[in-house]
Amino acid sequence: MSGYLVLMDLDSDPHDVDALNHGSFDKLQPPSTQLLKTPLPVITAIRATAFILKKHAADKITEMVACQLTDSLMPKIVDHVIAAIAPQVAKVLETSTTLDSSLKEVAATSQSLTSMLEKTDETYHLLERIQNKQEDNLQMAIERVEKAANALYASAEDCHNTMKVFSPSLEATQDKINHLYMQLSSMPSQPTTLS
Repeated sequence: MSGYLVLMDLDSDPHDVDALNHGSFDKLQPPSTQLLKTPLPVITAIRATAFILKKHAADKITEMVACQLTDSLMPKIVDHVIAAIAPQVAKVLETSTTLDSSLKEVAATSQSLTSMLEKTDETYHLLERIQNKQEDNLQMAIERVEKAANALYASAEDCHNTMKVFSPSLEATQDKINHLYMQLSSMPSQPTTLS
């Protein structure tokens, strides 16, 4: 079959089996320009080969076009994507910087609050100790006042009891003094001479 030139209509749909089976061969010509009758298996083989070649050529063309599109469009797409996301990336970086400074401020505030809480705790314990000491001092003062009041009451009671005991003798003594006074006042007065 090497001496034959196969001319085939490659415009048929490569996915259509009927196009392969009933495709149009313009000519199957020997070099001597005589028409030959070609058997059906040979025609089918030629048609299958033509289909494969057409499919292969289409794949090559698709691959070439894809490579050319990729080579020419990829830098533009990358530039457009970068231009589109650049403001968002800048905002993310700005937000990240702001968050970083805010976190540092929060950490400083937290440290300050921790220090203040420690000082407040120390002050609370100091005030508690002072209060306990003042309560102890107050309790001791109350006890001393109670003791003094009890001693004063006992002393007043002792004085009262003593007055009760000495009252009859004081009255008797007073009566005797009054009686002597009366006697002395009723006596004539005599001049006293000093010798």
